[in-house]
Amino acid sequence: MKNVFTKTFSNGLRLLVVPEPMATTVTAQVFVGVGSAFETKRQSGLSHFLEHMCFKGTTRRPSAKVISEELESLGAISNAFTDYEYTSYFAKGNPTHTDRYLDILSDTYLHSTFPDAEIQKEKGVIIEEMNMYEDMPQYKVSDVLLSLMYGDQPFGRSIIGSKESVQALLRPDFLSYKKDFYTAANTVLVLAGKITAHDGVALAKTYFRSLTKGTRAARKKTNGTQRAPRTSVFSKAIDQAHVLIGFRSLPRGHKDMAVARLIATILGRGMSSRLFQLLREELGVAYYVSASQESFLDHGIFSIAAGIDKQRLTEVVGRILEECAWLTTELVSPQELAKAKEFSIGTLTLALERSDDIATFYGTQMVLRQTIKSPDALIREIRRVSAHDIKRVAKVIFQKKKANIALVGPFATRDLPLKLFDRLPL
Repeated sequence: MKNVFTKTFSNGLRLLVVPEPMATTVTAQVFVGVGSAFETKRQSGLSHFLEHMCFKGTTRRPSAKVISEELESLGAISNAFTDYEYTSYFAKGNPTHTDRYLDILSDTYLHSTFPDAEIQKEKGVIIEEMNMYEDMPQYKVSDVLLSLMYGDQPFGRSIIGSKESVQALLRPDFLSYKKDFYTAANTVLVLAGKITAHDGVALAKTYFRSLTKGTRAARKKTNGTQRAPRTSVFSKAIDQAHVLIGFRSLPRGHKDMAVARLIATILGRGMSSRLFQLLREELGVAYYVSASQESFLDHGIFSIAAGIDKQRLTEVVGRILEECAWLTTELVSPQELAKAKEFSIGTLTLALERSDDIATFYGTQMVLRQTIKSPDALIREIRRVSAHDIKRVAKVIFQKKKANIALVGPFATRDLPLKLFDRLPL
């Protein structure tokens, strides 16, 4: 287990330092516990838009060009991203410049000025980002699924918002949203790589002492009620059918999370997974296929994605659902389970090779207010999973009433008949 240091300052700011003495880089990453799930319908897209605007100028660095030039002159990379439940900003580079990274990062986080002219220009940029995703059906299908599953609530809307909601946002919206949520109690600072805990504490005090205390953000509980299977089709004249099958699943921190993730590995992670072998190697109907378990604070989604031959849509979707149903009635073999465990452990280890990956691994856990689990703890949970656990949790996830199918392609809703769901247990 890594020597992880944590500290909560008097204003509520949480610091997490993960020293890696042999590392050649350092990552400074700020997490704020707010994302699109906290937005009203009128605010849709504001969390993401605000993330963009933090790089458009501060009181000390008046433009995006000044900020980017300073970072790149230090040999650093920097970026930000917005999720449903948090937003994050980071800089990564040579450890000799750690104090400079913190200076720039804290400046953009604390002192952005949100010039009205830049807001108006950035609306065009974000709308072009929307257009880009609209032209990428493997991304568009995710929005179709979430809208189908959650409807008119934050998780049913795109993180990026709509063209209408983004166009309607004004400078006061950014200022009040930042004042409400970008507070010390709602912020986590993570430093990972070639840095000591002592230096981390000193840097946090120097650069984030002006954060106002505030409170941790809260949001409305997600309504995940579903009593019957659903389908939704976004009709688009393309050469391939992009399918996303989603089941209501386990929330973050659930005791069976390791089991659910192993089910995803068995079905669709890696070239030896069941669905890769079935769809690509046996049937020759897909180039990509994957399965994943994504968890949030009060709900989860188990999903299976594939780009398939549009002439064989119902056949392929039916076969996928049959594989899911099989796991609810039969036990996976010791060999298949052992392979899935080793693959999961291996990919977890590989995903923590870089300082930015380490910072994100620990930072997301802390900002979402869950108990931090080390990689070793997660590996122990994976090792304990049995074939009976796989069958038991598969019965919880793969229920007909919890199933949803989203489709992008040259189809109509009738092309996804509800009788497909009869292959699943009730």
